[in-house]
Amino acid sequence: MLRCVSLGSLHFTRIANDARVMFFEVLGQDETFVPFQQNLFRILWGIRNSKQTLLSWLAILQDQLLEGLIQNANSMADEWDEFLEFILRLEDDGRQAELLLGQFAGQGLGNNALHLSTLHSSKGREFQNVVLFGLDEGAIPRKKATEKEVIESRRLFYVGFTRAELEIHMVCSKDKPSRFVVELYNRINP
Repeated sequence: MLRCVSLGSLHFTRIANDARVMFFEVLGQDETFVPFQQNLFRILWGIRNSKQTLLSWLAILQDQLLEGLIQNANSMADEWDEFLEFILRLEDDGRQAELLLGQFAGQGLGNNALHLSTLHSSKGREFQNVVLFGLDEGAIPRKKATEKEVIESRRLFYVGFTRAELEIHMVCSKDKPSRFVVELYNRINP
């Protein structure tokens, strides 16, 4: 069983385990998770070209990895809609449609790196562009969180939010954004 493959600062195992949590209804058993994990590693390794457009990179992920999962993951319907909306926004804006993966990842050109990270592991790191996905109430903070867990979730949100040097994009469901996103929006738009 493939447990850990490291590509620079990209740790595939952490990404695979995060996907297992997100898509638990599909990937909860080893007989479905292990093939997914191997496919994820193969796909990410194969599309690490910093000169590829972000739009084409996301399209590959959508076609080769995510569509098969989302069909059986009812709990991810809102996130899938947000993902598709993000792709449409890239297609609609000619300037953003040409955004290269290396530029989006804040790595410039030529070093074939894209950093995917959890909020926990992003502490102490900075990137020109940051996209925070899944900022929904019930995810951050999680449902029925204790006061202590809400405080920890707020701290993690702050960690993720402060990783961006130039741009930050926060993706959440229209009907259930995290209280932290709402608080930030209200501070920016009094």
